Amino acid sequence: MSQNKALLEQISMIAQACGKYAQQRRKLVAIETKHDGSLVTEIDRAVEHMLRERLTKLVPGSHFWGEETEFEPKDYETLWAVDPIDGTTNFIYGSPLWGISIGLLRGNEVELGVVCMPDLGVTYAACQGLGAFRNEILMDQARSGPVMNCELVSYSDNLPLKMIGKVPGKMRYLGAWVAEAAQVFEG
Repeated sequence: MSQNKALLEQISMIAQACGKYAQQRRKLVAIETKHDGSLVTEIDRAVEHMLRERLTKLVPGSHFWGEETEFEPKDYETLWAVDPIDGTTNFIYGSPLWGISIGLLRGNEVELGVVCMPDLGVTYAACQGLGAFRNEILMDQARSGPVMNCELVSYSDNLPLKMIGKVPGKMRYLGAWVAEAAQVFEG
């Protein structure tokens, strides 16, 4: 368990360093449009490259899948799943609601994850068996059971209009999954 705690701390530090890198270069960003119409910057790609190099060294033999690069599905035991800048549009236009998302999968199970939101100064980290942390402080465990109508939930912009009002909770869409997840983490 302490090995996973140490790994979680290392991943958090890597995410924070990449977040600082992105913040420092934000004003110099060149914007492109991807084939799906979403925006991407050279900072997205640079952060993804940095994460690929650093994370695969932490876990030898691991594979890597990032949002900005191609991934050939293979037989893998260990996979890093990364969104280098979740909320690129928010990032480009100066909103603090963007972040770096990192997950480590072993087999079909998510073992741990880190979400770093540099502009807000917050890093969330969670690991099976250890719990969830906000800036290295253990968070309270979420209440189990059905979602109450007053509780925040996140949804994708791909949610069909006919589903609005049928999904439990108070739906929010902030333009970045990391921002929405942070609100759910915070209760």
